[in-house]
This record gives sequence, C-alpha cells and structure tokens, in this order.
Amino acid sequence: MKKSMKLAVAGLAAVAVVGGSFAYWNVTTSIDNEFSTNAFGGETTEEFNPVAGNNWQPGGKVDKVVGVANTGGYPIMARIKFEEKWERDGQQAPIFELTSKDDNFFPATADADIVDGGSRVYKEMSYEGWNAVDREGWFVSTAAIQPGASLGLLKSVTLLPGAVDEDYEEKTLIAIGDDGEYKEGSMAQVPADNGGVKLEITYADGTRAEVTDPATVVKQKVEKVVKDENGYANAKYTLTITTQLAQINPETNMPMWPENN
Repeated sequence: MKKSMKLAVAGLAAVAVVGGSFAYWNVTTSIDNEFSTNAFGGETTEEFNPVAGNNWQPGGKVDKVVGVANTGGYPIMARIKFEEKWERDGQQAPIFELTSKDDNFFPATADADIVDGGSRVYKEMSYEGWNAVDREGWFVSTAAIQPGASLGLLKSVTLLPGAVDEDYEEKTLIAIGDDGEYKEGSMAQVPADNGGVKLEITYADGTRAEVTDPATVVKQKVEKVVKDENGYANAKYTLTITTQLAQINPETNMPMWPENN
C-alpha cells in the first residue's frame, strides 16, 4: 500500500515537472525611433515698385532687385533666365521679343547706342556668384547656396536714351481761330497780291486754306507720334524672369535640374 502511494506521488511529480516545462516566461516589445530630415526650400526674391515703371521715359531707371534665397535646410543650386517683349494694345502678336540667350539682350551700358535687333533696355546686373549665361540663356550659381543665404542677380532696368526717339516722327498740327480744331498740315508764308502777307495752309488730307486777315489767330504745335506699328511708343514692356532651384546629387555633386531628374 505504501509502496503504491509512493509511486503515484512520484508520477504526479513527474507530470508536474513535464507540465512546468511549457510555462517559461517570454515577452516581445517594440520601440519606435523617429528621425526627421531637413526640408529643401527656396524662393525668388524681388524688390520692385510697378508704379515706378509708369510712363517710362528714355533714360529712365527703375530699381528691380531680383535674386534667390535658400529657405530650407540643405544647400541648393539656382539658375535664372530672362525674356522680354514689347506689345501694344490692339495687336495680337508682340512687336518685339528677345531672350537672354539671344545676342544683344544685354546692352553694355545704360546710355548705349541702339543695336539693330537688340534690346532697348539696359539691365544692371550683379554677376558675382554667377556663371556667364549659357547657350540656353541661364545664369547658373557658381557654388551651392547655403541654408539662410541669398544671391542677387538683377539690380535695375533702364530704358536706353534712344529707344523711343528713333520710332517717333514729328507732325505739325495747325488750328485756325481760338476755337479751331487742330489738323495735321504745313504752313507757308507767301506774298499776297495786295503787297501784304498771307498764310497758305496745306493739310495732310490734301485740302488747303488761306488766311489773309491779319487779325485771324493761327495756332501751331508740333507733336511726336509713332512712325509705324513697329515702334515702341505707347507700348508695354514685360520682363519675364524664370528661376529654378535644385538640390545637389550627392553622388555626382551636380544640381538635379528638372530635365535631369
């Protein structure tokens, strides 16, 4: 009896040992480690008062400060190109277009002579930090622009002194009487049969008039008007500035311009 009880207890103990082998402790944990990268960022900067360009006169200078600024956390490269056009209301096509890749887009000085097919506008540039314009018309920064830094290029624009004069012609306008309407024409002084003086007026439309009464008021004025539709008088000038900013490829150390991505 005692022997059988001892064997039973031993058997329970064995079961307990075997059962206990499935009760080992384990735990699985996970930890999220968050890292954040800097952002690429940049913008075109401009200081320009559009009102200053109203009624732009030959020789007139207007401040227009244009550049780029790195607003992000990584170095970037920048490039800028220009396009200009003259247009007049009522005409579908511009009367003149030119880009920074074209010859004579940049007159040498603010009082330079007009070059046939060249720009009528002098651009005051700050070339420091920029490579010379390439065949596509881009000015490319010579080195990376660091975070928080900026780089200027254009400073002002000046309408060349001879830009408008060559596109004007003078017309004589004449009015007879204090309330007379001005008409285009020419006036010649010829002797009258009575020994006095008379004014003979020939208008542009082919009609003529004579003034023989010395008390008659004859008014004359000269105006400059556009020679033809290709002139720059009474026209609007638009300067378009295109800026591209790009990150630098760490493998090639070259900027990743849109066409290279």
